[in-house]
Amino acid sequence: MHAASGWELPGTDGRAHSSRDLGQAKATVLIFMATDCPISNRYAPLLHRIETEYGPRGIAFLAVFSGPGTKLETVRQHLIEYSLAMPGLVDTTDSLARQTGARATPEVVVLSPGGAELYRGRIDNQYVAWGKTRNEATVSDLQNALDSILASKPIAEPVTKALGCGINGLD
Repeated sequence: MHAASGWELPGTDGRAHSSRDLGQAKATVLIFMATDCPISNRYAPLLHRIETEYGPRGIAFLAVFSGPGTKLETVRQHLIEYSLAMPGLVDTTDSLARQTGARATPEVVVLSPGGAELYRGRIDNQYVAWGKTRNEATVSDLQNALDSILASKPIAEPVTKALGCGINGLD
């Protein structure tokens, strides 16, 4: 398990987001995404639905876009195009991915108010292997983790393997 502390990244909402903000939510979901990853983009409708359901219940959501060429305006337009209301963070040095152990897009890392990792891995099990998918997911890993957190119960499977596009220099 990893922890994430001491980070600060610029956001598409015009403010810097940092590990100091984590205490304002029951948990914070970092969603590692890439504008050019088709798997990441296919999850946008589901991520919108999860954010809409869990945001009002005290869960914060941040989309993290890594890589040296990543620009705030490109990320802002991408979030608008895919109807995601969460702020996008730009991490040109991949520092947050390194801290959290995220290696693919999409991959989620759920952090406690103190920055401890509660869950890391896939959103669900729709993608089985490269080139092999299910018509629909049979396990909703992220939602199961969030339900456990909100119920103050342990997460049954706190680490799963995310399948997607590699994060620059980390794959």
